[in-house]
Amino acid sequence: MAGDIENSLIQKAARRAKLSQQIDEAQKEKLRAQRSQQERVEADRKRNERTQRSQQEMKMSKNKLELV
Repeated sequence: MAGDIENSLIQKAARRAKLSQQIDEAQKEKLRAQRSQQERVEADRKRNERTQRSQQEMKMSKNKLELV
């Protein structure tokens, strides 16, 4: 009887430990996904800035050529 109770408690503790580990892994994966998303957003922003800057430079060059 005492052995059954002890085994039951051990099994419950093992299940809790496993669930805790799964939760930790899920949280880590969520953070990785968020960081990845932030990196993509930042890369898009930088690319848009470069494109805009390039277009402005081309426009300025065109204006200079028209003045000459």
